[in-house]
Amino acid sequence: MLLARTATIGHGATTAPGCDRLTKPTMAHPRQLIVNRRGSTVSVIRITKDDERYEALSQGFNQRWTATPDYIAMAASTEDVVAAVGDAVSEGKRISVRSGGHCYENFVSNAEVQVIVDVSGLDQVYRDEGRDAFCLGAGATNWRLYTHLYRPFGVTMPGGSCYSVGAGGHISAGGFGLLSRQFGLTVDYLHAVEVVVVDQDGKAKAVIAERDDKDPPPLAGLVLGAHRWWRRELRGDHPLLDARSPPATQERVAQRRPDQLG
Repeated sequence: MLLARTATIGHGATTAPGCDRLTKPTMAHPRQLIVNRRGSTVSVIRITKDDERYEALSQGFNQRWTATPDYIAMAASTEDVVAAVGDAVSEGKRISVRSGGHCYENFVSNAEVQVIVDVSGLDQVYRDEGRDAFCLGAGATNWRLYTHLYRPFGVTMPGGSCYSVGAGGHISAGGFGLLSRQFGLTVDYLHAVEVVVVDQDGKAKAVIAERDDKDPPPLAGLVLGAHRWWRRELRGDHPLLDARSPPATQERVAQRRPDQLG
């Protein structure tokens, strides 16, 4: 079982622990203090069936699919995700995860899901100097990513053009957009991910896997559940290729004919 917060791109983006932002609830059934199995309290919003938000949050972008979960857990930090997953696992509930809600299939909203962990509140976009990368929260939308990368840092990434797609699903699926023919996929620039996993003892915990780890967990599998991403080599220039481009992009470009470039 994998959940994640954000990923990092080489010379790219990550989310820092102190950067987690909580959104003040404005309606009934606000953020609840949940005591997890470690005995500490974590602030998580639980949307239950008696909440007027429940119906809307049980659906994604494709309203053909509607779930009837016991509740939707609205997470805004790594600790929230760990608590939400830990509680669901201890209760034997089936989990699905939503970032932007743009999944056209019923992977999130289906008849079997009992808890939807919504990570749209993890929308941080910042530069992690320690990892020399940018950190992106899984809940950050394309619009937020592009504006918060370009305006302060003058860089971008080859993602999609739909502004409201969330980074969690977009990067996990590869991340294809108008710049991909020239610069490759968004996932090509992936440096590290932070995910919430469940160990053999049923304990939820956060794990960070980096591309350069000597003994890493399987990164490809972790990306499918990541809630935080670190990315390097984000594009701030427009030459076709330079030394900072990841190897996967270099190889693809090198194999193209001149009329296929650009």
